[in-house]
Amino acid sequence: MRLTISHTTRYHYEEPVHYALQQLRLTPKSRAGQKIVAWDIDIDGGTKQLEYDDQHNNHVSLIGFDD
Repeated sequence: MRLTISHTTRYHYEEPVHYALQQLRLTPKSRAGQKIVAWDIDIDGGTKQLEYDDQHNNHVSLIGFDD
């Protein structure tokens, strides 16, 4: 079975946000019975600052937003 997953997160604030950092834990893991064929994270309005694996072996993308 092949699955396609799409996820969108949007934030709206009453006042402009001049700076923000967001940790994303959206990347799935390949394991027995599951193989990740392709995976992308597209970011509008921000930039990927760095990526790392946390203490639970989850892949984390740190995204920065700055005007």
